[in-house]
Amino acid sequence: MNSVSSTDFKLHTELMVDALKTQDRNIILLFQQPFTALMGAKYVADLFTAAMHQLARTDAETCAWVLKNCYEPKLYLKMRKQTLVSAIRVLRQDGFVRGQDFQVVVSEQMWLNQDAREKLMRSISALDRVLLEAMILDNDLFLTAMAC
Repeated sequence: MNSVSSTDFKLHTELMVDALKTQDRNIILLFQQPFTALMGAKYVADLFTAAMHQLARTDAETCAWVLKNCYEPKLYLKMRKQTLVSAIRVLRQDGFVRGQDFQVVVSEQMWLNQDAREKLMRSISALDRVLLEAMILDNDLFLTAMAC
């Protein structure tokens, strides 16, 4: 891999963000291929990671699309599970009680009372927030899931 300045890395990250915002897998692959050939797979993975963190802060909708459509399904599920485990750890450390303040259902979805949700969302990264938003049930869905 060639040496890259931080300025070039930032520029390449911005280009990756632009490619991801198209939400077109073909364009994303077309963007990645020359970088992979010139700089190596690790460089592209680092770019992708930096771009995802930026998107999580600036465009959660695109970030969620990329997570669902550009990651291998196994990796996406692993990331969701890790985020869920981390969220439970944060909640417990902050004194929230499972079954009272939050609950996890079989399908790796989570219900949170308002206090737990607010605290958790302030305590986790933007990327974890995007992953967790897809797993949080609203009260009506939670009650329906618990009734089954």
